[in-house]
Amino acid sequence: MPANTLFNWSAGELDLIRFPVPRDYSLQAFSTAETYLLDHIVQKHHGAINPWVINDAFGALTLALASQHPVWIGYSWTAKHALHENAIRNNLPEATSIWLDDDNWTKNPGFVVLSIPKELDLLEQQLSLIAKNAPAGVPVMASGMTRNIHTSTIRLFESYLGDVVSSLAWKKARLITGTTQGEASNPKLIQSSFLDPRSGANIVSLPGVFSADHPDPGSSLLAHAVPSLDPGSTVLDLGCGNGYLLAVVGLKYDGLKLFGCDDSRMAVSSTVQTLENNGLSGDIRHGHATADFEEQTMDVVLCNPPFHQGHSRHDQIAWDMFTGAKKVLKPDGVFYVVGNRNLGYHIQLGRLFRSVIVQASDKTYTVFRCKKEEY
Repeated sequence: MPANTLFNWSAGELDLIRFPVPRDYSLQAFSTAETYLLDHIVQKHHGAINPWVINDAFGALTLALASQHPVWIGYSWTAKHALHENAIRNNLPEATSIWLDDDNWTKNPGFVVLSIPKELDLLEQQLSLIAKNAPAGVPVMASGMTRNIHTSTIRLFESYLGDVVSSLAWKKARLITGTTQGEASNPKLIQSSFLDPRSGANIVSLPGVFSADHPDPGSSLLAHAVPSLDPGSTVLDLGCGNGYLLAVVGLKYDGLKLFGCDDSRMAVSSTVQTLENNGLSGDIRHGHATADFEEQTMDVVLCNPPFHQGHSRHDQIAWDMFTGAKKVLKPDGVFYVVGNRNLGYHIQLGRLFRSVIVQASDKTYTVFRCKKEEY
């Protein structure tokens, strides 16, 4: 049955969909944490204009505040695309949008709205940027589900804001409010790095990027399972993260043409820095799956797909990567994908590829080798 797409709060209603549209119809494009936050804004800040809205995954907050001329600030390509699609769906104007790592944040926001991310390093980066870009005395309101807000979360808010208050729970959601102090001149540089012991690759990770300070076991299994590649081979890493896979294969085999794509701006920057640190270069793009790549241009595609989008678990992003990989592979091209053994990726891959074999495995992960052959 179709998902419930109607999002209601005390001052209005929106019709919202997720992007990518999941096959799990129970997943919605909004949460009670967003309802709680909007109801608070209606009571306390209804007349303020030009609020900053940070981490709005599908447009619920930004579009609900359309009459107050909000500025969407984020890092996710799919989040910005969802905002665009949902604005059209609700006959609303396109909101002003800024990437999180841009230098041209708008001035003097009426207030700041923040959907609390699950990664503490990403939260700290965002609080640091708010402190840098907002003058003193700007109200900051953040929301999240109670299960995802911990003492460490509140302490981070207290490190960057004044008058921090954590609300009582309402329908398993909580608010954290505070006020900017106008004291920070430069955002804190938050970045992790590690040396891969098997390849010697030097990996750099910016906030919010997967497996920031150690090799992910699944990625490591995949990287070292890829057999010999000829010089000049085109290799694409879907969901490139911190660039670990590209760095390992690029150091192992000479003369590869490296490509990468990720939904996160921080991941794209991380991969670029990782390749530079290892004397490599590549074409790294910001986008969803293979939407920005031409058909039949890749000899090899690598992928360690996510099975979460924010706090929600589903396989739609992985499926988009699988179908996209088939699209961009040359005839007889090969797709290497790793996943936890219990995810059953071989079933989905078997619907797309005629040849799916196990390339490597351990107690937890399996690497599949899928060859593009016409049925």
